[in-house]
Amino acid sequence: MSLLENTNLSFFTKLANHNRRLFLPLIGLGIALWVFDVSLAPGQDLQLGLPEMSGPVGQPIPQDSEDKGPQPIPEQKVSPKTESVLDTPALAPQEMSPVPSQDLQLGLPEKSGPVEQPIPQDSEDKGPQPIPEQKVSPKTESGLDTPVLAPQEMSPVPGQDLQLGLPEKSGPVKHPIPRDSREKGPQAIPGQKVPPQAEPVQKAPAMAPQKEPVDSVKQKPLPKKRPAKKVVKPFGPATWAWLPAPVRDRFAVAQKIPWRERADEVLIPRTQVRWPRYLGSLLHFPVWVDLGVSFRVRYEVASNPFRTGQFGTDEQLALRTRARLGFSGKIFRFLAEFQDARAEFVDSGERVSSGTQNKNDIVQLFGSATFRNVLGTGFRTDLHVGRLTMDFGRRRLIARNRFRNSTNAFDGVHWYLDRGAAWHMRAFFVLPVSRKINGVSDFFGADDTLFWGVYYESKQIPWLRTNVYYFGINDRPSNPASLRQHSTFGLRVSKRPKRGAFDYEAETAWQVGTVGTTGGKKDLFAYTHHAQIGYAFKIKTTPRLVIQYDYASGTRDPSGSQNGTFDRLYGGRNWELAPAGIFGPFFRSNISSPGARIFFRPLAGFIGTIMVKYRAWWLAQSRDAWFGSGLQDATGGSGNFLGQDVEVKVTWRQSRNLLFSAGYDHFFKGSYIKNLAKIPGNPSATDSDYFYIQSEIRF
Repeated sequence: MSLLENTNLSFFTKLANHNRRLFLPLIGLGIALWVFDVSLAPGQDLQLGLPEMSGPVGQPIPQDSEDKGPQPIPEQKVSPKTESVLDTPALAPQEMSPVPSQDLQLGLPEKSGPVEQPIPQDSEDKGPQPIPEQKVSPKTESGLDTPVLAPQEMSPVPGQDLQLGLPEKSGPVKHPIPRDSREKGPQAIPGQKVPPQAEPVQKAPAMAPQKEPVDSVKQKPLPKKRPAKKVVKPFGPATWAWLPAPVRDRFAVAQKIPWRERADEVLIPRTQVRWPRYLGSLLHFPVWVDLGVSFRVRYEVASNPFRTGQFGTDEQLALRTRARLGFSGKIFRFLAEFQDARAEFVDSGERVSSGTQNKNDIVQLFGSATFRNVLGTGFRTDLHVGRLTMDFGRRRLIARNRFRNSTNAFDGVHWYLDRGAAWHMRAFFVLPVSRKINGVSDFFGADDTLFWGVYYESKQIPWLRTNVYYFGINDRPSNPASLRQHSTFGLRVSKRPKRGAFDYEAETAWQVGTVGTTGGKKDLFAYTHHAQIGYAFKIKTTPRLVIQYDYASGTRDPSGSQNGTFDRLYGGRNWELAPAGIFGPFFRSNISSPGARIFFRPLAGFIGTIMVKYRAWWLAQSRDAWFGSGLQDATGGSGNFLGQDVEVKVTWRQSRNLLFSAGYDHFFKGSYIKNLAKIPGNPSATDSDYFYIQSEIRF
């Protein structure tokens, strides 16, 4: 037994003596990793306790050396060409050839996570190689012999991590490693002895100044990385925590499904169509099925109304539900969209119209065909037939309503043509839908109104985006006073906002034709103008200041033979004039209004905007009516100053599926309203206040 024990002991003793440089570092490294594994909190990196996915990290550092700095190794011989903190055996040039798609300095995979020691290709299975005539301290735990550096070698380059030259905020790291040590590794200095716990040597050569990173293939400076743009996160896992696991899984699938163009994406802005279809994913529908539901709720309250016949305070809970079902093929598409808009908290005598209530209606029901690269010309064309909604340009004359509870719709034909993103042209021939408060609106027009037009938009010159359009309308209602037979010609030029630069927009539209009034038919000659200039400041809150002016003509003499009141057609007004809903004091008819707006983000990560607006309001013609209010002074004696309003609006988009907004408007009534308030039955001269808060969720 003793002989066997002695034999085994002799064998292990010889093996340990012969390979102690291999075994002792490995044993020390195993102990260090075990200590790290026990001591680190969950969610930390096993090398340096960095948060997960904090970026690439170089060599592991034992815990006991975090506060002491590099420790000398007794009786270690160091080469006089020391350039690194780490004692690594020098490798032949062929050993340093990087694996394809690896970093040329550290052999790190491109954009990879933490990597420990670079391993030459031909030495991956051999483990650490001993250095001839080098003595290793038995207490080495990291497997790395670290020589002492002079203080000037330890000075970091500004904006870099003290260990690996990583960008700041890459995680807590203690000990710096010179950048020039990445290529050559540590070299020993023969004959130099460093006593235990000696102070850093002051005579070590200073590091060369850091150079810009260079592409090793093209020998050109690498382009500087731009900060990543803030991406709107979809309805995220934090919001799904209360849902069952299968539902959460289907929601996650909906985010990853490649988007397929829907049937109405050329009719209205894509922001109104594109959101993850969680409902379709939950039901395992294929990607070509468009199933979506949205629900919006808005509480609004207005005090001291300005309309005739209204007094006190008016409040309303506006509810709107939309559901869409469509099929999106490569050529043929179909879409049906249902809408239920209703108003709650409405007392008897309060204002209810088809603008606030439109129950159980169909706003879109059409088929379309899309042909790309027609006859090899590069043109794309779309044809839509049925009931549809439309947006044109800045939506001043034709719009799919967003703030208003109900929506404009049209029955007819729409044609689209483009050649890439440079320009596109649209044409339509439709009958405007006459909405009902309850039930499905009649198809193909109950009042025989025809509406047609052509719209061309060019984006070929970025600083001169051009829109040219023509609209015609032939309205033959049962009431002759509502007759409209006229043409609208318009031009719009603009430059899109950009940080640190000016932007502008100008639009003008002119109308000629015939209109009906209480005094019979009259010739129409009217116009509207919009002009604005803005500047977006290049600071964190990204404020953008806009100075603007709007003018829409009115009738100078109501008793004359010519009418000058501009017809607003089917446009929107909330985003530019004032909140609509139960408030909506201003239309694009008989107004003159200068104003200013400022948009900004209160926080860098805030996905949304805060808007503050000021505008002053006059009648363009004092003898014409203030449209939307029921007030008119045909003599002009009450003047034309309507007042001023200040509006504050906050919009926040948690994701494409969840949106919030709130706003407040104070209307300072002017001399025109105060003078007419003296007449019994007219609104009071007290200022009006309007407040709303709304949320919308989409599935």
